[in-house]
Amino acid sequence: MDDAEKAREARAVRAAAIHRIRTEGAEVAARTLIEISGDRTAPKNARVAAARTLAEMTQLGGGDAIGLDKPLSEMTRAELAEARARAVAYLAELDAPTIEGEATDISEDLLALDAPEPRTAGCFFD
Repeated sequence: MDDAEKAREARAVRAAAIHRIRTEGAEVAARTLIEISGDRTAPKNARVAAARTLAEMTQLGGGDAIGLDKPLSEMTRAELAEARARAVAYLAELDAPTIEGEATDISEDLLALDAPEPRTAGCFFD
């Protein structure tokens, strides 16, 4: 078998693996995510992560609307501030003690940002 035949065979094996991942793998992934997100005994952070992944897979997450799918270097100051605030809030939610099914208030102190005040002009992202 010469190098060209080996390269063709390698491409065929790779293509078959990619096809299997996109079909069987996607089905298994979706089934697993649905199972985890619906399991009330699963840890809260695992359920949230599974639900978010499902929303992203089905484009229900709305990530494009607030710029979360953009690289940081392409975000405006407002988009960066929104992404940061959401990340801080999510981290506070993960750290907050909760009892399943019972709401817990998140203190505004947890969401306070220690970043300097935004400049009104001359910023890179303005």
